[in-house]
Formats: sequence, structure tokens, C-alpha cells
Amino acid sequence: AQAVRDATPDFAALAKYEGRGVTITAPADDDTGQTHGGDDALDFVSRFFAPRLRVAEDPVTGSVHALLGPYWGEHLGRTTLEAAQCSPRGGRLGVALDDTRVTLIGQAVTVLSGQLWH
Repeated sequence: AQAVRDATPDFAALAKYEGRGVTITAPADDDTGQTHGGDDALDFVSRFFAPRLRVAEDPVTGSVHALLGPYWGEHLGRTTLEAAQCSPRGGRLGVALDDTRVTLIGQAVTVLSGQLWH
């Protein structure tokens, strides 16, 4: 987890990557401020970089956690998880897994709202 928090990506190199972006992740540790087992326990941490899309580092990325949830759920043997995205703005997410769906739980802010007309 400390390596995820301390990472200093080479954004020029990442911008050459053809994919949507790059995620780094690790199991949570005692230095996250919360340890396993408590009410506020974290299970894993992550960061997401997408400089090719002009997003050096996304603060909290729901779509990434929809993928990380099943990964960590399988590795940790759990169907509910607590995650933290360790970007400078950062945020926490709950992740609930069932047979067909990943549900992300947390607080969000509406940045843009609109309607499509045709």
C-alpha cells in the first residue's frame, strides 16, 4: 500500500500506453490510517492514471473499482470490501459483489447534469 501511495508515475511514458489508463493497487496496510478488522477497515488501495486522455490522475474512479472489486474479492475471499483511492483528492468506496453485479457505495458530487435531445 505504501508503494501505491508513494508512486511517482512517468506521465510521458504512460501517455504512450494505448489503453484507457493504468491502475496500480495493493492490499491495505496499517499505514492507511485504518487497519483490517475495524469498522472503518480498508481492504485495498489504488490509484488510476490516464494522461493519454488528459487525466494525469483521476481522484476516484468507479469503473476501475468495478474491476478491482471482483479481483480483491476473490483474493480476500469476501463479497463486501472497503477501498481507498489514494490520489491527492482521493476517496473511499464500498464495493459489494454478487453473482452478476458489482455495486459501488459511497458519496459523490454531481459535476454536470443535462439531457440529450434528438
